[in-house]
Amino acid sequence: MIRHYTMGTGSLDALMHKIDSRFADQLQDQLGLLGYQAVNAGDRRIITVTLFEDEQQCRRAQTAAAAVRAGLAEFGVEQVDTYDGEVMVARGSQQLTHPIHP
Repeated sequence: MIRHYTMGTGSLDALMHKIDSRFADQLQDQLGLLGYQAVNAGDRRIITVTLFEDEQQCRRAQTAAAAVRAGLAEFGVEQVDTYDGEVMVARGSQQLTHPIHP
């Protein structure tokens, strides 16, 4: 699933720190994600890429995503768009298994 967000207020570093320290591990534990990345897309835009094992996990994540957005209300985060579908080609390296902390 790829989600596109905009942020209305605050600093991007503070937003990413809050995602990293409060939500990323929690989402991993609750949903059993295969992968999660939050990307600074510039101009106060954030892209998240979340990999699920199956479609059922993806659907369960809808509620969790709403809770994360509510937890980020101080930043005026708004979801702009969402894309999901079946991964047809994938590659990965050992580097993907190590968390990145801003």
